[in-house]
Amino acid sequence: MVYVGIGFPRQEHLIRRLRAALPGTWFLGCGAAVNFVAGDIQRANPAMQKAGLEWLDRLAREPRRLARRYLREDAPFAAALLARSLHHRLTHRPAHRA
Repeated sequence: MVYVGIGFPRQEHLIRRLRAALPGTWFLGCGAAVNFVAGDIQRANPAMQKAGLEWLDRLAREPRRLARRYLREDAPFAAALLARSLHHRLTHRPAHRA
């Protein structure tokens, strides 16, 4: 297992290059997680963290760097993921117990 925490998109490019040389290896892009643990990046307040909105706090702090990634690249992926999840929930309902 190789943890790569150099940030998007550099870590994805590095993982892609290393994957060919290390085919049996698992890679995990941890991005800002390393910076959070090191205290280099300030975390959102606990209420935003609990609500899953830390990304919104980061977007407000660094709009020039993160707006394109979050809104143009990540939002369509997130929408598709939510749509698949909703479809699964609606079509795979468990039987009611009596």
